[in-house]
Amino acid sequence: WPLGTATFEMCKFPAGKTCENVIDRTLYNTSEIILFHGQKIDPNDMPSHRFHDHRWMFYEIETPPQTWIQGVSLDPIRSVFNLSSTITFDSHIPITERHRTCYMDDERFNKIKQEDTNFAAGKGSRVAWFVSHCKTQSKREVYAAELGKYIPVDIWGRCGNFSCGHRYQRGDCDKEILNKDYKFYLSFENSICEGYVTEKLWRLIMQPITSIPITLGRVAYHNILSERTFLDIKDFSSPKALADRLKEIDKDDAQF
Repeated sequence: WPLGTATFEMCKFPAGKTCENVIDRTLYNTSEIILFHGQKIDPNDMPSHRFHDHRWMFYEIETPPQTWIQGVSLDPIRSVFNLSSTITFDSHIPITERHRTCYMDDERFNKIKQEDTNFAAGKGSRVAWFVSHCKTQSKREVYAAELGKYIPVDIWGRCGNFSCGHRYQRGDCDKEILNKDYKFYLSFENSICEGYVTEKLWRLIMQPITSIPITLGRVAYHNILSERTFLDIKDFSSPKALADRLKEIDKDDAQF
């Protein structure tokens, strides 16, 4: 979250009230909410006490396997948090970007149909994957490797041979590459956890990206995404079967 008041500009406060995000520990006594980032919590670097009117919030946008990768035990301080903000629905404040639902914009869709735009034009048959965690709890890398035996998979980022900037997953680098070169895009979670959907899927949807996402098949994507807007690996008997379907779509721009 950015420092200052920018995060809260859209919030409705009572007259004369506002919120400000700070990292100045000298303001601890006068702060109302203390935010603790799950991956960075150090049990040995906690405030010595919590005032009765303080809200201590445990905040984390990643899954438990990713959060506890450092091996730090929170057992000694687990009971001190009285608010939570995580990817799960049972949090006091669920991370909203993980719990959106998409819908079909009929007006925009009809306009695109009338313009008869060929979004497949100039794109190759290769599959793109932007990834920074190479070995994961979900074993997505195993499926991607098997898929790569039947259709080329270009891996961008720390785990592959392609790069587009220092932090490829930020900015518009991936959008530009996908829109120009790729019909298909792997959108795989690093962990299999209830309610968890990778932020890469939301980035694909919320930006004007014209690649088809391929999902991991462990989440009820049909409750989130519109029909015929994605391919789910659970609908295919094997990586080869998925590759065969991708090749079929690649040969027919109308299907794409």
